Amino acid sequence: MAERPGADDSAARDAAEQARIERARWRGIGLALQFGSTVVGALLIGLGGGIWLDRKLHTSPLWLFVGLILAFVAIGYSLYELASIDTSRRGAARKGASRVVAPDDEDDADA
Repeated sequence: MAERPGADDSAARDAAEQARIERARWRGIGLALQFGSTVVGALLIGLGGGIWLDRKLHTSPLWLFVGLILAFVAIGYSLYELASIDTSRRGAARKGASRVVAPDDEDDADA
């Protein structure tokens, strides 16, 4: 029984596609874990630090609110970074595709 020509190519493409899908899954899991740990860490540090400072300095809710605001700023910045993680590469790819590259002067000197 003879195999079709190009059957190995199809199997290689399928394996490459499966590997790409697997990398994308792990990347998504990593991004979710990164954002989750940032939220928990920022809240623990912000609120814990605020409560500790309020107890030390006897300023009841002042540092708690400051810590809460700083925690939300850190969470917002982390969310912004995660949302814009691919846009810089996509924008550069679009600009690079439509950009015309000028020839080097060194090549013209040899001719």
